[in-house]
Order: sequence, then C-alpha cells, then structure tokens
Amino acid sequence: MRVTSPGCARLGRTLLTLCLGACLLTGVGAQTRPGTPEQEQRLAEFHKLRQANNWPAAKAVLDPLVAEGFHAALVQLAEAHMEGNALAPKDQAAALRLFERAADSGGNVQAMNRAGFMHLDGVGTEKNPAQALKWYQRAAEGGDMATAAYVGYMVDNGIGTAASGKEAVRWLQMAAKAKNANAMNNLGLLLTKGRNDLPAQADEGHYWSVLAAVNGHEGAKNRLAGEGYRSPVDVLRAINTIVNQSGGRYKVANFKDKGIYGGTLTLYSSVPTGSVGKDEVTWMMDFGTQPDPALRTTIAAKFRKSHLRPDYEGPEWRKKILAAMQLGVAPPDHFVWDGDLK
Repeated sequence: MRVTSPGCARLGRTLLTLCLGACLLTGVGAQTRPGTPEQEQRLAEFHKLRQANNWPAAKAVLDPLVAEGFHAALVQLAEAHMEGNALAPKDQAAALRLFERAADSGGNVQAMNRAGFMHLDGVGTEKNPAQALKWYQRAAEGGDMATAAYVGYMVDNGIGTAASGKEAVRWLQMAAKAKNANAMNNLGLLLTKGRNDLPAQADEGHYWSVLAAVNGHEGAKNRLAGEGYRSPVDVLRAINTIVNQSGGRYKVANFKDKGIYGGTLTLYSSVPTGSVGKDEVTWMMDFGTQPDPALRTTIAAKFRKSHLRPDYEGPEWRKKILAAMQLGVAPPDHFVWDGDLK
C-alpha cells in the first residue's frame, strides 16, 4: 500500500518547511545540546543584529561562535551559505558540511532535517535517499514527531530503504502517540488496508482514523464522513436541527463529547407546572454514540421517563434524527433503540 500524507505529500522542500517549523516553533529536539549561557547570549545578540540588517556587526558576533564549534552558530552560517548573503557566499556543498557537523557535534535536530532534505533532493550533493532517511531517523529519534511521521511515510513507500509496513507502523505510532494528526491518519490508512508484510487490522485502523479526525485532520474527517461515520458532535448538530424546528418544545441537556470514545446527550420535552421557574419533564430520551469497526457510528437511545406523551414518539424521533444526519435507514445492528446505552 502507498500511504499519502497531506502534510508531507511532496518530498524535499515541503518536508523541510514542516520540519523547520516544528523545530523552531515547538522547541523539538531532545538530542540538541544547549551551548553555554554565554554562547546562547551572544547568539541572541547575533539574531538582533541580523534582524536590524546590521550585517557587519552580526558577522563579527557569528564568526567567533562558529570558530568555537557552537552547533547553533554552524546552522546559521549554513543557512547563509544556502541562500548567499552578506554573511557568506552561496555554497550549498559548504552548507551541507556545516549542517552535518552541527548535527554530529551538537545533536542539532534542525541540522539533521536540513541534511536529510539536501540528500533527498540532491542539493549541494548527489541525491541519496538512503542517506536522507538516516538523517531523518536521527531527527525523529531526537524528538521531532513531524519527521517521525515522514519517516513512516518513506519506509512504507520504500524511499531510501526496502518497503516495510511493520517498520512504517513503528515510526507512525511514535508520532501518532505524540498527537501528530498526519501520523494518526496515515497509521489508520495503513492498518485498515494492510500490506504484504502487515495483516489488515480494521479495528485498530479505525481507532487511529477517528483519532486523526478528532485532532483536526481534514482528510480523515472527509474519509470517515464518506464511510458513514458520525461523531457525537455530528449527532448533536442533527438533534439541534430538530430542536430548533420544534420552536422550543424540545431541548438538549447533559451533552458530553468523549472524542474517540463517543459521547452522550439527553433530549427532553417539558411543560410548565404553574410554579415560577418550574417545568415538568414529560419525556426524556438518552442518546449514546460510539465508533464501531465498520466505520459507522453506533447510536443507542432509550426513554428514561415518559408519562404524559406516548411512546410512539420514540420511533418518530428515530426517523427525524436519521434524516437530519443524512444517514438514511441504517442496518439494525448500528442503531439500538429503547435499549441500554452502549
């Protein structure tokens, strides 16, 4: 199977942007060793001078840091060589050497990602997917979960190594457990369909697909919706449509969304009792939702109390809710009515 990753579908530069963003914004990189407090202070001064376009002063601060072998300074000089500016002439081969030096000497995860990108795309060197994969694996082991997700994609698709579903699962699980939505989505796809060396695991695949959707992955949301999945929020939205059409006769209470595990809510009707602020509940219906392996939502419902209105409203509500959810008439095993909540 060939799994695509919406966030990393394009090789090379797209991944580079994602990984650098993860490193810079979230501080990813458990392996990266900090410099001394004095080095960190001088590097901060370098950034201020560069932002002010004071290039001579910035270079005067950076050069001694590079001479000391401070990995973060090596990365800055490498970036300068990548584009060519007042700090250094454009020399991508020199940039690659500096990135690899920073990665090896300081465990710099940003540098590992940059080296991986250059070997993958053939920037400053010949294309070498196997070498690129090694650098990406080191970055992932250093804590960059966006790169761990991409390593899973490369391994599954046989980029830089022999294709292996089992090995891809290991890398994707690493990132998925760290709440990387792309990894969750790809893991769900891979486990659901399986491949030559990996038996299909529909239940586990469904779990990760739904978890990807819960964490905002649009591709997972669209795929699950097309397969009939409805989340607790979808159920509430459908019931609210009916509530709004009732002109206030029907209300919703006690909504709880448990994400991957489903959710519960109560639909009820009441009439005034004559006492100020007092209404009498005429009937209540509890709803529970839970994902199932068939990629649909199990919906259970039962009356808790009904003494003024007849029970025939139960089946009527069933029809209305299914229509609002655009599910049509679902198989009986997917909907349990007037039974215990799942």
